[in-house]
Amino acid sequence: MKREIKRAVTFTRWDDRWAMHPWPIAAKPSKYVCWLTDHGDYDEDHTARLFLLATLHPIDRFFLQTRRRVSLAERSVVSSRNQRRMWSGYSAYSPAVLQQYLEICRTYYNYCLAGKDDKTPAMRLGLAIAPQTADAILRFS
Repeated sequence: MKREIKRAVTFTRWDDRWAMHPWPIAAKPSKYVCWLTDHGDYDEDHTARLFLLATLHPIDRFFLQTRRRVSLAERSVVSSRNQRRMWSGYSAYSPAVLQQYLEICRTYYNYCLAGKDDKTPAMRLGLAIAPQTADAILRFS
């Protein structure tokens, strides 16, 4: 990874430096990583370890669970008639409604759902000491 960080290239107009991940996987065969908040305060070994930990898996998992659990967030269905126009049978009348649903899902996901290590995302970040119940969050107790 250290070698890839030194060979990092710029792809965007903001001159962000993107390093290719040395171990591609089937889901991400050409994975590139960019560190946007590098202040230069970590040594080369620690920086390389952080680059190797970079993943979008938790975000992909959250999006998948949200689409499956919230009917308002389902993907549109392509109609075989009407020139393949897109429609959604459960779409919200107002985007604000979907935003409220997503906020509830995000809170539940981060504070209530524990992973294989019996920790929630909030616990892993040090924001909570134990998984919360939905009732405790709603009553703020």
